[in-house]
Amino acid sequence: EGEEPFAEVEVAERVAPIERIPALAPHEDDAAPVERAIENAAALDPFFAALTRTELRMPGAITRATHYGDSAIGNDGITAAIRGKLQARFGDAGHGFHLLGQPNLSYKHKGVSFQEKAPWSGCFIIFGCRKDGYYGVGGTTFQSTGGAEIKLGTAAKGPAGRKVSRFTLWYAAQPRGGNLRLKVDDEEPIVLSTKADALADRWHTIEVVDGAHALSVRAAGGGKVRAYGVSLERDGPGVVWDGMSQIGAYTRRMLHYDEEHFLRQLRARKTHLVVLMFGGNDMNPGFNLAQYKADYAALLRRVKAIGPDTACLVMAPLDHGEHKGARIVTRAIVPTIVEAQREVAIAEGCGFWDTYQAMGGEGSMGRWARADPKLGSGDLAHLTHHGHKVIGAMLYRALMASFREYRGRVVDTPLVELGAGFSGPPGGEGASEVISAGASDVAEETDAAGGEAAVDTDDATDTDAEPDGPGGAGVAIPESDDEPASDATPPGDPTSPTTPPAATGP
Repeated sequence: EGEEPFAEVEVAERVAPIERIPALAPHEDDAAPVERAIENAAALDPFFAALTRTELRMPGAITRATHYGDSAIGNDGITAAIRGKLQARFGDAGHGFHLLGQPNLSYKHKGVSFQEKAPWSGCFIIFGCRKDGYYGVGGTTFQSTGGAEIKLGTAAKGPAGRKVSRFTLWYAAQPRGGNLRLKVDDEEPIVLSTKADALADRWHTIEVVDGAHALSVRAAGGGKVRAYGVSLERDGPGVVWDGMSQIGAYTRRMLHYDEEHFLRQLRARKTHLVVLMFGGNDMNPGFNLAQYKADYAALLRRVKAIGPDTACLVMAPLDHGEHKGARIVTRAIVPTIVEAQREVAIAEGCGFWDTYQAMGGEGSMGRWARADPKLGSGDLAHLTHHGHKVIGAMLYRALMASFREYRGRVVDTPLVELGAGFSGPPGGEGASEVISAGASDVAEETDAAGGEAAVDTDDATDTDAEPDGPGGAGVAIPESDDEPASDATPPGDPTSPTTPPAATGP
């Protein structure tokens, strides 16, 4: 009751074909000031070329971004805010990627419905628990010998995620692999065999009529199955912004991936932009600056190796505060990490956005924690629901400012110079055998715990008025750092997992 009614965003279709790139039409969002510009923004040209194809309403033109980060993006707050802004302007091409389960309780996406009917066993990349380095595009691999089941679909409420036209399952084939049962709505299920001579990445896409749908994914016996997650998309034109949170992760944990598997997964995702927002968990007494730079550079080189159609953007970590007498100040390590990320990002050919300075720099987390509405959490390391929206809106404005600059550079150039971009749905080569169109005759073993746990990730509070930034309507940030936040708690990440599972082999 009282919920904002769903109204799909209408993006005007282009009537006449064009041969040259026109000037970018003015948009009402572009009148707002940009709090912090993207540095080395020309590195994002592949993303902006894709966004131009989408803005020009070229058939099937989907612009994808894949956003990795630690708990700063843990509950899909910042990522959902950016997703919503871009989809409202350029078109809704779907929610994007969602894991097959919850690696921790803070993994809750907005704009989807999700049920763990019988949980899968998961291995989260931050623990380094797969010797083969196959963690899937989302950073967690799930397995079961039978009975584990999730149901993932469109949102039943809220302003986003109400339609889908394509589900793509991301999984692995392997020796002695078992069966996977896929069922859309009340349709007859299909069963996939995941047997293969060697460990290999696999994808299976199911097309549906654009609308509200849900997909059930169940381990159906016959051996152990391994899977990563599901992407939900629409035909486009439009934008997809993946939220790939790695809660509790040090930056270097991303190097746990087998490099070829990592590249294969991101190439199959057909993403135009990889965003990295790490650093919060690296702020510890054992921090080694030289090693940190080397690790970050190694990660960015892997991202750059995805291919020329994929750009990279480094987002600095949030400000992290601490009490100093009656004041809340920035922890001394924060500017050090921010500057290290800036240096490495630009050296490796990526864009850089200074989240710390966008917040206001020194002491900003204390001011955000006392803002009205409150933007910073009492732990002085994380943001509130409103704070996520503010950062998302800030990054959106910075991206659009750089996009306008890009369009100014390419105006009146032949449209063919944009290239064709990625074509077809996500996924790579290789598909497993479809055993049957029905699963009733497939014997199942069961290893999953019984009981159904519903995780309703529709976000009812997203219909609240949205604070757009420190200068935006309805946001008041104190100018002084002299008052501690009334609900401050000791620094730390209460959402981080604490007990790693034992390492396992393939």
